[in-house]
Amino acid sequence: MPARSDRVAAGPSSSTGPSAWLFGCLFACLVACSAPTWHPVRVSAPAPSSLHGAWDCSPDDPDCNSCATDVRAQFRDGSWQKGDNQWAFEPRRNFHGITPDEAYHGSILEHVQGFVRLNGPGVRFAMVHSGGLEHSGARFASLSIIDERAQGGLGLSELRSIDAAAAHTSGLFTLGRYVGMFSADGVLSLLDTSGDRSGPQLDFTLPIPGPRAHGISSRSGGVAMIRLAEGGYLLLANEGGDGPSSGHSHFYWVQNDLRTLTSSSAQLNVRDLGDWQYPYAHDGPSDYHHSENLSLLTECQTGDIYAVYVGSSQSLIQALGPLGRTFWRVARVVVSGQGVELEPIGVYTRLSSPERCFGRAAGSAFVQADHRIELLCHQWEHFRGYSPAWQFWEHLASVPASSIPPPESGAPKIAQAGH
Repeated sequence: MPARSDRVAAGPSSSTGPSAWLFGCLFACLVACSAPTWHPVRVSAPAPSSLHGAWDCSPDDPDCNSCATDVRAQFRDGSWQKGDNQWAFEPRRNFHGITPDEAYHGSILEHVQGFVRLNGPGVRFAMVHSGGLEHSGARFASLSIIDERAQGGLGLSELRSIDAAAAHTSGLFTLGRYVGMFSADGVLSLLDTSGDRSGPQLDFTLPIPGPRAHGISSRSGGVAMIRLAEGGYLLLANEGGDGPSSGHSHFYWVQNDLRTLTSSSAQLNVRDLGDWQYPYAHDGPSDYHHSENLSLLTECQTGDIYAVYVGSSQSLIQALGPLGRTFWRVARVVVSGQGVELEPIGVYTRLSSPERCFGRAAGSAFVQADHRIELLCHQWEHFRGYSPAWQFWEHLASVPASSIPPPESGAPKIAQAGH
């Protein structure tokens, strides 16, 4: 879709007429003036959980994400900053034998599948796109790395193909210096985004019977992973598809140290923690059940783990329309001897459109180094003939600096199992 500068007109043109121009202005005002809204869910006293995020891990560790200060307060009281943004690319620039024109050759079925913020240094993002089209006619999935440019703004700095089943993968997550995804049934893939970024794609087998039915598929409803204080990682896979299945989540404890796994084809040691079916009809916005991307956040000092499901209006026709809604559904993850459950916290919503913010295809949540939560939502598809830029939307929680304690202070650290 065109960049923002291409869509601004001085007045009605002869091709559109005054009525179309007026409608466009009214719609732009409607979206701009409809402030994002937090819909809290009343919850009882938090239940204890037996697993906690590694909130005090070192930022230098290759598998460490920053922790978030008081997750509930940031969503409840945050005065969100930032807004519309974009990143540019050169359509015919060659990256390892492929060009952006080929990688972003999309359609209603082949489009952006994930967009995440990357850990530092600097401001960096990653986008995964399915169904690129080579000149030979072969389809391929791709990963784009976006950096700050010396001349200002954001731009594409690296583009590489991904080995994925049917040239398709759904969902993307950040884990330390890696991005991760499901590249095939039962296969978790990690790619290093540091250094020259051209290292091998690391593929790990997950010994889960019937992986597609458990969301462990290149057509899942989202995937996320975080490091645990008790050792290993929490892996969350959400089933894909329309209807109630998209709210069916599966939780796994990956009991390996990924820092020691440097080659592909390793089988991970996985413990099934259980699954959770999110209620189809729950108090709150009426269409926030369907999600296709998700993120996991760790709270500072408590080690509490929060899952953030991102999606759009349940009906694809409604989601693609001028009054579509994107949501970030937030819930605390509770693991006990009875299994796993999600303790709902609330739903953050905003009006959206496919040309700027389409959570059904590419939305996420991230914690910056200063422990503030950032919400992201990316354009659905880019069509040839428009300006070479992708649009996205970002909101960063505005938390007073005095309320952000350093990870070394405050409550005692979570005791690790076996220590």
